[in-house]
Amino acid sequence: MNDNKLRFRKLAAAAARLADSKKAADVKIYDIANKSDAAYFALLSTVESQPQMRAVEDEISVELKRVEGVHALHRDGLLSRTWKVIDYGGLVVHVFEPSARGFYALDRLYEDCALVDWQDKPASKPAAKEVPAKKATAKKTPVKKVSVKKAAVKKAAPRPVAELRAPTAAKAALIRKKK
Repeated sequence: MNDNKLRFRKLAAAAARLADSKKAADVKIYDIANKSDAAYFALLSTVESQPQMRAVEDEISVELKRVEGVHALHRDGLLSRTWKVIDYGGLVVHVFEPSARGFYALDRLYEDCALVDWQDKPASKPAAKEVPAKKATAKKTPVKKVSVKKAAVKKAAPRPVAELRAPTAAKAALIRKKK
């Protein structure tokens, strides 16, 4: 494998992990070098909603630029609600909603292409250590809930309606002057 293809393989794996971190489903990388003169790898992923599609697209674009220093050469599907494409030259990233992935059937187009393993391998399990016997613990006594009564709040006696509507002395003087 030449250096350029190896670089794009690592880039594809990083993009797949980023899509997976945003809960994209059915993330696959196909080695399409034998089928395409335009790219070495195609990444396909499925999302359940438009906000998730934007999140996956943004995560891949921003992080590949920040960590790998790679900028997208072209984007397609800016107005599409079901499919986005990001072209990095040797890698083409597709983010689909389920209906679009089924409709365009790129998985079927690439079925004779090799799948690239992008998932991190789990670390080997350390040798089992002996677990010390559990110490006896004292039983916890249940805590009683105590109800607290709120203190009654005294309300001021309501003012008579006539008092509320009566004009103040200053207003009464103004009314008399106007007459």
